Amino acid sequence: MLLVAALGPDRVIGVRMPQGNQSDLSDARYICDYLKLEPWEINIDNICKEFYKAFSEKNDDRILTNAPSRIRTNILYSIAAVNNGRVIGTSNACENFVGYVTKGGDTVSDFNPLSHYLVSEIYKIGDYILEELWNDEDDFLSELIHKIPDDGMSGISDEAKLGVSYEEIEKFMKGKYTHLSVDTMAIIRNKYTTSRHKFNPATSIIRVDDTLEDWGL
Repeated sequence: MLLVAALGPDRVIGVRMPQGNQSDLSDARYICDYLKLEPWEINIDNICKEFYKAFSEKNDDRILTNAPSRIRTNILYSIAAVNNGRVIGTSNACENFVGYVTKGGDTVSDFNPLSHYLVSEIYKIGDYILEELWNDEDDFLSELIHKIPDDGMSGISDEAKLGVSYEEIEKFMKGKYTHLSVDTMAIIRNKYTTSRHKFNPATSIIRVDDTLEDWGL
């Protein structure tokens, strides 16, 4: 919605990448139709199955969880390449703060217009575009703007997986600690500290010329 409002639908490509038959695919189709976007739909189910087969002996949930995001990023950059386009990130400030993103997946984009906005602020942006900018009373799209965030596959909300709500994360980010329990603050603090590697640039090793003599160079 934000990109269409800024650039127009003819300069935006909406990409649907379901893994099999996802329950929210109809929502994605509705949004693309509403925004009059050029539709791209690539089902990644077979790609994921082949990928999982290669790791079948590992039986690690982290592979199952993170692989689809990285596969989708590969597809997005392929589409961008053939259309001379750029990949837009959609992660928000709350997700980034607790590291609820996949390294090499949704952490990768050419620019992200939402990365410094809280979840509550993004709801307001969506409401403003729909109600004020476009003067539309589409009730279903309004429901989608405020839809409880989930991955569309597990049937579990993002907040249930995190163990804290986005409202609690926002309070922590704003320093409103008296409104949070000790356990909640511990969860948020731990997720923040253990996920910083997802956002740090690759470490460069400083060249030390003294060692070249030891290698006979």
